[in-house]
Amino acid sequence: MKKRVCPKCGGEMIAGFLLEKNMPVLEVDLTPTEWVSIDPEYFDKHGFFQTKHIRDRRRVETHRCSECNFLESYAADASTAADQK
Repeated sequence: MKKRVCPKCGGEMIAGFLLEKNMPVLEVDLTPTEWVSIDPEYFDKHGFFQTKHIRDRRRVETHRCSECNFLESYAADASTAADQK
């Protein structure tokens, strides 16, 4: 993984991910957040989607600046996301 520099202050960016909390019990889910691409017409028509409607799926990596705590998120490469399924 290449070293990232904070776009705000130039500090070192530390790789991590955001923890999602399940509602209503607020237990921690250790599965990293994912970005998905679906057919927008299907979603607009039905208001939901199923796994079979996902065209692209990628793990979201979030980096935090060690100096100013700025957060920046990136969709991982498709090959990296496939390894995380």
